[in-house]
Amino acid sequence: MNVQNVLFRNLISEVKSTAYATHALYMYPAKFIPHIVRYVINKYTKPGDCIFDPFAGYNTIAIEASLTNRNAILWDLNRILHLLVSGIFV
Repeated sequence: MNVQNVLFRNLISEVKSTAYATHALYMYPAKFIPHIVRYVINKYTKPGDCIFDPFAGYNTIAIEASLTNRNAILWDLNRILHLLVSGIFV
């Protein structure tokens, strides 16, 4: 088996930090690294597609969907999610 290390920061050259948009707004125990989300969105969807996130917690997928011209449907028990996305997806 051939194992290859992947650095998502190198694959997503337009994103230099993990603290842009609202990614660093508040501490959340289980948030995605934006570079990984951006990579997956770019690789497996196209602009205008809709992404469903049933565990939207910190809102990383919605932020990246918005920044890459995708739509998002979000579900989560976390009440702060509604406050974060109310200005993005109305």
